[in-house]
Amino acid sequence: MQSTPPSRLSSPASFSKHGEYAIELNGCVIKAELKGIATQKMLQQYHDDVLMLTGNLDGAQWGFIGSIFGTGVLTPEAEEWLVVSIKRRMKLGMLASVVIADRAKVPALVVRQFERVFQQAGIKYLFCSSEQEGLDWLSSLGCKAN
Repeated sequence: MQSTPPSRLSSPASFSKHGEYAIELNGCVIKAELKGIATQKMLQQYHDDVLMLTGNLDGAQWGFIGSIFGTGVLTPEAEEWLVVSIKRRMKLGMLASVVIADRAKVPALVVRQFERVFQQAGIKYLFCSSEQEGLDWLSSLGCKAN
């Protein structure tokens, strides 16, 4: 695959006073910054945005790395929907997921919640403290950023 500049959404998506995200595709890695409480509506838009960005990968496997800020929790409906969304994305090439939760208000809660989601979805996952550590792990699986 040739090296291309990152594709990104021009502005963060915000769906309530509580939650927002910004994402970009860099090589074969979706990088996201997530802040606040994630609702089902927000995750549905996020799913659509990810599909738009990864559509240019022509079926190549890709990974996800997300940095969580602030509250960083999922509503119960959003948690259920995220499991379904990840399973769909796995069929379209998503191989693994990395979460950096150190900057969340309650990192242990975020880790427990996302671990439950990842286990139910059946995806490879890693929780780490730095973006570089996460990118190195994704690269070892074949998902390289530019």
